Amino acid sequence: MDTTPARPGPSESGGWKAEKIGTGMRSACMAIGICVLGAGLVAVFVSNNGLGTLALLAVAALLVLVGVTGEAPERLVLGGHEVRLRQHMQERRLEQVDDRVKKVDSAVTSLQEQISRLFLETMADVMYRNLKKLAQPDGFGDYELSADLKRELYHLHDHGYIHDLNIEGIPAEGQQLSDWVRITHAGRAFVSLRDEYLQVLPLPVQGAISASMP
Repeated sequence: MDTTPARPGPSESGGWKAEKIGTGMRSACMAIGICVLGAGLVAVFVSNNGLGTLALLAVAALLVLVGVTGEAPERLVLGGHEVRLRQHMQERRLEQVDDRVKKVDSAVTSLQEQISRLFLETMADVMYRNLKKLAQPDGFGDYELSADLKRELYHLHDHGYIHDLNIEGIPAEGQQLSDWVRITHAGRAFVSLRDEYLQVLPLPVQGAISASMP
């Protein structure tokens, strides 16, 4: 059996030292190594397979060595077969890191979707309908300045969806509310985003939302 020590890396002090493995892994190697060593010693007396017993003892010694030093050999050659242990461990760690990154990305994406959905669904359907009418090329059209409409206009103004608002200057009724109320770029962007959001909803949900809008 041939073992090559792990390739050393530069230390902060300017010297060189091999990368250490984790404490948990060292403890596991030590425990397994001792068990395998015991099995190998028993096999010396009860087994006629000398090569197998030798291999068992060699593996046990390697595991104990790793547990004591905390350094895994870079490669192991046994019976003409070479196993690059350090490379395998590094690849495994990279896979674990990649899995964690994917899980974090998935969680962030899910959170962003929930925030976007909450943002787009918090506006009442009637208020959204009025904002959408203000975004139409031909304007809002006929209106009656009811108490409900006033409240909605104040709300839209507070959120930056319509420009400076002078409720007292708006006639009680008229043929074009857009002559008195102008939608902002933020208001148009909200309408566009909510329209896109409604397009990707399942058909039953779209139908329920449409039915709730007068």
